[in-house]
Amino acid sequence: ERTFLAWLHMAVTLASISIAILAFSESSDWSIYYGLALMPVAIAFCIYALYLFMKRARMIRRKDPGPYEDRLGPIILSVLLGLSILTNFFMKLYETNT
Repeated sequence: ERTFLAWLHMAVTLASISIAILAFSESSDWSIYYGLALMPVAIAFCIYALYLFMKRARMIRRKDPGPYEDRLGPIILSVLLGLSILTNFFMKLYETNT
């Protein structure tokens, strides 16, 4: 449950940042696009947290010996978040050059 809550905490943080960007992006269309691009990443964090929690709860009920860790999920989410940040960087770079 602690891991589930930690993942959800990160998802809520990302969603809050996305909503804040959308709320304060009156002057730039690029900021709106970035805020909208960050929201699916936050949703992916929520879905991953729920999937992992349900999978581990099922494994514990069946008394599976393990392994309980997931190596691929955090890498995929980190790549998504990194791509989102790179998208923001290139949008800002394009905006300053035009």
